[in-house]
Amino acid sequence: MNFSNLTIISLTGDENYTQGSMYAIERSCLELQGAKGLLISPTRPANLPAHIKHIPCKKFSYMEYNLYVLYALKEVIDTEFCLIVQPDGWVVNGKNWRDEFFNYDFIGSVVPSFVIRDERGITLENSQCWIKKINGQHFDYSPPNHQQTLNGGFSLRSKRLLNIATELKLPVFIPPPDTVFKDGKLETQWKFPTYNEDTFLTGLNREKLTQHGIKFADRRTATQFSIETPYILGVLQAELTQCLGLHYRYLHLTGVNEVSFKPIIAQLEKDWQNHPNVIAIIQWLNQLGYRVNMDLN
Repeated sequence: MNFSNLTIISLTGDENYTQGSMYAIERSCLELQGAKGLLISPTRPANLPAHIKHIPCKKFSYMEYNLYVLYALKEVIDTEFCLIVQPDGWVVNGKNWRDEFFNYDFIGSVVPSFVIRDERGITLENSQCWIKKINGQHFDYSPPNHQQTLNGGFSLRSKRLLNIATELKLPVFIPPPDTVFKDGKLETQWKFPTYNEDTFLTGLNREKLTQHGIKFADRRTATQFSIETPYILGVLQAELTQCLGLHYRYLHLTGVNEVSFKPIIAQLEKDWQNHPNVIAIIQWLNQLGYRVNMDLN
């Protein structure tokens, strides 16, 4: 298949992620031949491949990143669809592409959170409310009135989706932070940041966007597209080797064929070898020719 209707893009305001973002675009373009490549970053990497276009930007924060994706990304995409990639989210195996992905305006991996609308209003719940571990296995206990949120870090979006927040003049609401200090330093933090563009689009505003014709991928399709949280593989009975890509924050591209694995959560640092789905992801990458370097320091 020719992917001339697709732009593979990575956007970062942090120089520390520029190189990895370039690798994510380069690898994804290799997997989906014919797609355009676009990197937006403060500086242009010296080794940027000729087929990847670069647009300079100022340095910006994570909050600004979300606002750029919601309101500005449409200005730089001239294809029918775009695929957002990051150093920790890219096309792992292009052979798993499904043409039906183009039937949706937004596809991203299932994440362990969802939005509930009831008499309390709108609430954002985490995985502890819908995934329960029983005898070593995870089970789905999603409430019937939930709206599943999808990940944006590795996601396919239509041009129509890119335009919708501006067309409908959807404002981003930022509540007071849950904490303002971290490790003795002034730093605002939110337990559930409502400004996260994926939560904003696929959760908080899904009902409104659906009414305007935006089509979000169902859980099954989303899991065929990508995986983010390993234990969701078991919950949704998904086949890892059939996924197009992944978005997993402990894996970062350090080259077109090289990946660094760094388990930064304390529990995972101690017993990551006892997590079968984590092992399965690493084995999957090895089987596809990636060299996975373990960063356990």
